[in-house]
Amino acid sequence: MKRKIIFSIALTIFCFQFLKAEEETRPLLFGITGGMAYNVHTGTFGTTEGILDCGTFKDATSLRWLIGNTVDVSLSPVLGISGRIYYHNAGADFESQTASPPKISLNDGSVVYLNTNQTLETSVDYLNFEVLGRYNLTNNLYASLGPSLGIAVRANYSQYEEIVSPKGVNFIDGQPKRKIISGTFGESNSGKNKQLRLAAHLAVGGDFPLSSRIFINPELGYYLPFTKVITPSDWKISAFTATIGLKFAIGTDRKIIIEKEPAPLPKPEPVLAQKPLPKPVPVLYLQANNVLGGVEMNYSEILVEEDLSNEVVPLLPYIFFESNKSDLQTRYKSLNKSDITSFREENLRDSVIGIYHNLLNIVGRRMTLYPDAKISVSGYIDPTDDKLVAGNLASDRAITIKDYLVNNWGISSGRIVTHAGSLPKIVSNRGVEDGREENRRVEISSTDARILAPVKVNNADSKITPDAIVFKPSYQFVDKINKWELNISDAGGAKVDSKEGTNEVPSRINWDFNKSKMIEISRADNSKNFISAEYNIVTDSNSVSKAVTQIPVRRKVTSKSFNGVLVRDSIIERYNLIFFDFDKPQVSSFNESVVSLIHQRIRTNSSVNITGFTDRIGPKARNNNLSEDRAKEINEVVTSRIVPEQINYIGRGPTLIYNNDFPEGRFYNRTVIVEIATPIEK
Repeated sequence: MKRKIIFSIALTIFCFQFLKAEEETRPLLFGITGGMAYNVHTGTFGTTEGILDCGTFKDATSLRWLIGNTVDVSLSPVLGISGRIYYHNAGADFESQTASPPKISLNDGSVVYLNTNQTLETSVDYLNFEVLGRYNLTNNLYASLGPSLGIAVRANYSQYEEIVSPKGVNFIDGQPKRKIISGTFGESNSGKNKQLRLAAHLAVGGDFPLSSRIFINPELGYYLPFTKVITPSDWKISAFTATIGLKFAIGTDRKIIIEKEPAPLPKPEPVLAQKPLPKPVPVLYLQANNVLGGVEMNYSEILVEEDLSNEVVPLLPYIFFESNKSDLQTRYKSLNKSDITSFREENLRDSVIGIYHNLLNIVGRRMTLYPDAKISVSGYIDPTDDKLVAGNLASDRAITIKDYLVNNWGISSGRIVTHAGSLPKIVSNRGVEDGREENRRVEISSTDARILAPVKVNNADSKITPDAIVFKPSYQFVDKINKWELNISDAGGAKVDSKEGTNEVPSRINWDFNKSKMIEISRADNSKNFISAEYNIVTDSNSVSKAVTQIPVRRKVTSKSFNGVLVRDSIIERYNLIFFDFDKPQVSSFNESVVSLIHQRIRTNSSVNITGFTDRIGPKARNNNLSEDRAKEINEVVTSRIVPEQINYIGRGPTLIYNNDFPEGRFYNRTVIVEIATPIEK
């Protein structure tokens, strides 16, 4: 019985389609269409390399859009072929809870887990090329089926982290939500490769006439994917679509006539004189190529590579003297009055010891900036080595420092109080020459913390490629040229450079770009990392034509630790902590401002390395243990506020990172260096 029913239905459809043979075949139809896509993302995948491993993302749906055009070619009244090009917005947002939450310390001293949710926002856009077979169900309704090939024209991601509990806790920027990272699938550092999208497209729709040449075209469709979005992963995207479009009939209608007399031939129309063809519109082209080492490439891109690091250097507030002398040693930087006006501590690019040797100039500059601040200058001797009978050597040393600030920097003498004493309050080991040399000093102090605050040094080395860019203009259908100009601007339309000339356009226009401007553009928002070149000409007939090309400006950031290890896409911030009590690991109150800065700069996704050192005085085995104890002490201080993603500490003992032949080198060698590497938010 079922077979008879199926056979009857098939026979009815066949007869119905056979009767349609007397109807006119469809003309060539060209149309535009757009609508909504309900995207269904399936599969499980971890975050890509370069994104924090904070969760596994699985399944999502999104309501997005698509737009494109179609060309329908009829092969018969029943069958046809539909060619299509679509732009499909197929991204979605994935949710995941952080698998291993870090611990944080609350204001009441309790330590709790910081529970956060991870959101991965993807922007996946395809340019689909399709050839579908079309079967006309009725004169207006049809069904189509065929392959769809999609090219990913955009595959970006952004990952966010939002605090779920405890309530009221925010990230260091004061917000409960932050962007962790963003990037593009398929970049060399992402660990994922974009895939061509192969799918089957099934569609049911209709062409309903609005006039003899215009049709409205609603359609429902489904995309069944065969390939994955990226590899390695099992992430696939299927889609249900609902679109509406307009189609336009092109050419004359054709009729298939069965067993009818041929229609009479139409009367020939009178032959009209042909009108002269209009003059072609001028067409301009502009190509930009890199020039590197004198060789011209067939592409254009400006790459800015920056080696960045930030260092916080504490100021050792001591000036050391030779035995039995009170004059300033030559290694300290002395400036005359003409040099003082141009001195700026933010321009210092010296080593840690080099910055220290500018101590008096830094103090003089800061006292000029803060006219209410006062300082105390205290001179000391070591009685074992300082044996001058005449005069007060300790007082003379203090007066030497005061005179430099008064005479060279113009500081009022009433703002500087001098003191003198035998040994300093904190005495170095007098049993060795190194210790006695450290006691022969002047100590500077101030009730205004700004006078002796640490110095912040921002180091930046930049390399830009290519060496230059060459523009190669060309044109067709152009009269004699009176004037040409090339205008180069940034993403906001601000002028960067321009060139112009008269009469013939040169085949090559060389551009030596401003490197500082390219660094500025590379640091802008991702959507503004490019420059535009617009080439215009004015012909004899005063017609104006133009061509435009864009050149991306890409930035790559590296940072180097104090021991030479290179880190990509992160900036290293280096902090030096000094003034540990003799033979003790406890951090002194002198370092409170530096510790406060460290707490402010550490984030949960930071990587922190803590390294302890000692000077050369004392047994090596004891110094090895002491340096590790100091590093461990700083580790506990750092993690008392927030626990970063990765933190390590180690002791290096009497590794001489500074010259220990001078007392300042030994003081700075009794240090713990804290390096914070935090990924750059793109």
